Amino acid sequence: MAIQNHPESGRFELNIVGRSARAAAFSAIRAGAEVAAADAFGDEDLRAVCRYTGPVPFPRGILRALYGMPGAPFIYAGGLDDRSRIIARLASARLLWGNPGDAIRRARDPFLLAEVLAEAGVPAPETRRPSDPPPPLAGWLRKPRGARPRPRIRRAAEAAGESVPGMWYWQREVRGPSISAVYAASEEGCAYLGATRQLVGEPWLHAPSFAWCGNIGPLPAGGETETILRKAGEATARAFGLRGLFGIDFVLEDGIPRPVDLNPRYPASVEVLEHALGFRSIELQRLAFARPGDALPEPGPARSRELLGKAIVFAPSDVVAASDLVRIHPPDPGRFPEAADLPARGSRHSRGSPLVTVFARGAGEKFVREALREAASRILRHFQPARDAR
Repeated sequence: MAIQNHPESGRFELNIVGRSARAAAFSAIRAGAEVAAADAFGDEDLRAVCRYTGPVPFPRGILRALYGMPGAPFIYAGGLDDRSRIIARLASARLLWGNPGDAIRRARDPFLLAEVLAEAGVPAPETRRPSDPPPPLAGWLRKPRGARPRPRIRRAAEAAGESVPGMWYWQREVRGPSISAVYAASEEGCAYLGATRQLVGEPWLHAPSFAWCGNIGPLPAGGETETILRKAGEATARAFGLRGLFGIDFVLEDGIPRPVDLNPRYPASVEVLEHALGFRSIELQRLAFARPGDALPEPGPARSRELLGKAIVFAPSDVVAASDLVRIHPPDPGRFPEAADLPARGSRHSRGSPLVTVFARGAGEKFVREALREAASRILRHFQPARDAR
């Protein structure tokens, strides 16, 4: 059953919170929602299209912001995955259309995830606890676990001897292209929505090492790769009781997708799939909770042979936004944008922080990547070094 060209199903209200709420808010508006949102950034294009409360100190300010929103259901986007206690408090204030705190704790446990995947026959990289015998430094990563403050992902050899705050674990490094797969689950099963090629730590985006910085897709459907992606989604949804949208990140090692991370909430990569395949992800989220006994439909084929891409541009140094970007790129949630997550003119941004998201489309991955590179270069012309600002 395809959801391409899905008909309008009526207006509804929805609250959206997260470190960045813009992508989910635009998706919700396409699905017919009247949106109220709060996040850490307060970007001008988000303010222009919905009722906005913020920016707020993240994550502690999110609860107070939600109290000031309408008495409608809420969903959470990225940044709250490892904060099960905050999710539980939010869920006591408003109806949650998302995975509750106990499901988050289990789904984000890398050792439990490895067990679930192994039982399903999905090949995952070996993981070890800090208390386990240390692995060889070569070929292993030190990865964060739990809420911030926490260390960033480092190669074990680079992290040797460091004093590490927070929680972490070891994972064998798998090398190859990174993939983001997206799913939507109900009580009746797990729908596979598609996959995209992930951009990770790209120097031309001034991104930190191992940082997610965008996606290009959709990937071709079918074959052994899709079989493994589907199996992983079905196994984790069933084991952890996941509902609604969620994502799994994989690395293609010798052509075999090996899962490395599970994100039990609205995944940012779904924005590319929505525009490419013509469905409304937040409508699936609504259906998963409004009609939990119904099986969720899967997307139809891509509407064109073009690939679509999004890329997050990070600040190459301390900068100030020198242009009114929301006037240059007027927000329209109904169309595939050129740029989004637009900061206010005069706003200051520290080196390594996310600045803006750029978008591109084209006939192949190489073309889209180059178009994103050019778009990133153009958008940076609207920022100037902070020391030069007056």
